[in-house]
Amino acid sequence: MYIIYVASTKVYFILSLGANGILDLSKNSPHKDLLGSNVFNILQKTYPPSLTSMDIFEDIVCVSDIEKKAKIDLSSARAYANKKESSAKGFESTIYDVYSEYLKILQFKKKVFRKDLDITEGDFAVKVWGPILESTMRDEEEIRLKWGDSVGDSSGVSKSIGFKVDVRAVYDRFSARKNLKEVDTANVEMARADASIGKITSDRTKLFIENKCVIDRLVFEGINKEDAVIPCLQITGPRAILYSVRLVANGLYVGTEERRCSLVRNGNDISNFRHAVNLLQTFRVR
Repeated sequence: MYIIYVASTKVYFILSLGANGILDLSKNSPHKDLLGSNVFNILQKTYPPSLTSMDIFEDIVCVSDIEKKAKIDLSSARAYANKKESSAKGFESTIYDVYSEYLKILQFKKKVFRKDLDITEGDFAVKVWGPILESTMRDEEEIRLKWGDSVGDSSGVSKSIGFKVDVRAVYDRFSARKNLKEVDTANVEMARADASIGKITSDRTKLFIENKCVIDRLVFEGINKEDAVIPCLQITGPRAILYSVRLVANGLYVGTEERRCSLVRNGNDISNFRHAVNLLQTFRVR
């Protein structure tokens, strides 16, 4: 029965994306079984990840002292991060704020990481990813995060039917100086840590199709297709995968995996939080 269920979700995924002209070249894609490993690997090399990969810790932001303090005492590490945040400026200040938010989560919301408790999708959205994402995007004056199931306005341009997604990054603009319209720039789907294969497959399908709708709007409005690369974030509990979708030929869209991360659960592993911060910065800088 389980094998039949897995097979049916793969078929659903392939048919849904195929109907929208989307080829999934990400890791563990069902399209690999459909195309065969050799062809799939050639396509992956032909269409590699397209977002600019960020490593802000290489020469921009230093968090070594925060990491050292977090291994000893989360409270003092958070106080130090707050001090750095208030004295720094711009982008660097934002990164320290992200660290402060996450140290607060580790200090006061650590039960959310326990596997023996019934932790819901909403728990992670409200207590973990919400504060981190909002802090990451705090300097985006023209883009805001819209939380709660909503359908993007971009679906009106495409023949595809839009889906409700958990979080949308939208740009607010006035049309003819009268009507305020939301322009989609990215999408996020969330699920609980133990989400089923069907839920994970459905969420990725929704994200890719929604991104395709956004691309259709951009091209419709005159943007070069080479510049129409839209990110999306799939979150399952503490894990996140960043994808991108782009138009590579008439009627052919390609989805690729950009990077992935898993949130650390205690101060001893805080150095690995850099992976999450870099992923979110790649998501932010589109």
